[in-house]
Amino acid sequence: MKKSIFLLVLSFFTSLSFSQIEDGRFEISASGTFGSFSFVYKSNSYTDENEGRLYLNTSIKAGYIFFEGIEIEPELYTSIVEKDKPSFLISSNLVYNYYVTKTRIYPFILAGYGIGNSYPFITTSNAFIRMSDEFDVGCFNAGIGLKYYLNDNVGIRAEYRYQRYNDKSEERWNNYIYNNKIILNIHSMLFGFSILF
Repeated sequence: MKKSIFLLVLSFFTSLSFSQIEDGRFEISASGTFGSFSFVYKSNSYTDENEGRLYLNTSIKAGYIFFEGIEIEPELYTSIVEKDKPSFLISSNLVYNYYVTKTRIYPFILAGYGIGNSYPFITTSNAFIRMSDEFDVGCFNAGIGLKYYLNDNVGIRAEYRYQRYNDKSEERWNNYIYNNKIILNIHSMLFGFSILF
């Protein structure tokens, strides 16, 4: 019985035609990561630490393939941390999907820029995630990944993502002006699915 089911599933997948990332098609994809983090900050006799917190990062993309595997891909990237407000990043990415001949495999690269209201993992003084309600934090995106299509329209994806967040602020305290600049580099792996229309 097990052998029959295996052969049936194998014949189903091998009988499918090869997927096509073609001009004029739309792609919807979602991916994410899930985990936990904690921190300890020590300075001389001062110690600040927190209990571990869960986090979920999700990426929802709606792309349009307009020329030989080149795709414009708006993206909503959300970071949710336990006991805090979510943060959002809205980006526009340019993606190149490379077709590996006679397979369902598409390696891809992406680059883009977006703005958000914070960046993930601010881990000093218990200030996590959300910095403001304004969309004033810039972010450069770059990534490389692989899509494997199970049939003509549905695939799974794995992606390495590099994000560089830039934030500037000005603070006044006792007649002094402090200009702050934070640059945060994040490396992450995202796993998810992709649907072509």
